[in-house]
Amino acid sequence: MGDLIARVLENDEARFFLTLLAIAGAFVWILSAISSTAQNAPRDPERPYRKRRPAIRRRGSSLSSTGSRGKGPGARALGFDECPSAQPRAFRLDDLPSELILDIMETSALRWSSSYTTLRLVSRRLNTLADRACLIHVPVLLTNAHKTIAFRTFLDRRPRALPYVRHLWVAPALDAEGDLAYVAAIVLRRCTNLRSLACTARMLHEAIAHAPLFRTECCRRLTILAPPAPGVGGDAWGDLRGNATVTNFLGRVTHMRIAGEIPRLRDGEVFARLTHLSIVYEGPVGQITEDLAALTDDAKTHGTLRRVVITVRGISRTIPYGDQWKSKGQRWMVLALPFCWNEVDMWKNQVRGRGLWDIISGRLVST
Repeated sequence: MGDLIARVLENDEARFFLTLLAIAGAFVWILSAISSTAQNAPRDPERPYRKRRPAIRRRGSSLSSTGSRGKGPGARALGFDECPSAQPRAFRLDDLPSELILDIMETSALRWSSSYTTLRLVSRRLNTLADRACLIHVPVLLTNAHKTIAFRTFLDRRPRALPYVRHLWVAPALDAEGDLAYVAAIVLRRCTNLRSLACTARMLHEAIAHAPLFRTECCRRLTILAPPAPGVGGDAWGDLRGNATVTNFLGRVTHMRIAGEIPRLRDGEVFARLTHLSIVYEGPVGQITEDLAALTDDAKTHGTLRRVVITVRGISRTIPYGDQWKSKGQRWMVLALPFCWNEVDMWKNQVRGRGLWDIISGRLVST
């Protein structure tokens, strides 16, 4: 055995191989000793050792599996996919409670009358809530045959909307056509929950006088429009006084505006609660006292009347024309209106709380 080892050591190649083997064994022994020393070292008891968990890629996150942002050419070169950023959820009006939806729709209807038609097309739920929130603030204008027939068809198909029709304007031109006037009278007769109404005296008689069961107890504002032509309406005020249903309706009116023939106010039973009266005067301003002398004497006998305003045309802005005066506890005033103001615009402003009485009372500053 010793001779064999001696012969091996005499060979140069064998000695070189044994030397490399000894060096490699020593290197392995040193590394194993260092590793065992690190594992057996004492750790801090307050901060226990925890193995680091790999980063997990979640849906909607822009982090890659290595925890780095998956953006830029460097990330694409390493094979990382770019993750799209999380998109905010779209706002849906249907997700809100019904009370909040009603408030939003009501505010929208007060600013834009067309909101009612638009919101009805959004969803079935908003279609149902639109009547309650919007229609009560929408001024309904029946100005021609198309609108009148379309609105009657709408009420036939949607009878639940009838209690929410609060403001109705029937144009004087509808009186001139027999069939169309009949349709408009049917519409007016079906709207029994009105708050404000504008029509001619003849239309009021045709709609209410022939409906003994007509009940509209909440209508407080009435605008009597001038007939389409002189003499068309006949003695409309005489016909109105002779009907008990119309008398009950006029007895609840508190604010009235009259364009055309002025009725007698001596009949306290007809206008029992009238407190505000507005008269449209189209004659020369200098003849107001003479032309309206009969109205002045007639109004003095009315017990509840407190404010009378006579409107004239002739200047570019709304300011009082002349001085105010008092008579028997009543305040009289001549008010000049701009030429650009027409009756339908003034009536729509009244529905929105920006009407003639709001300007006079000081609640609204005229510009």
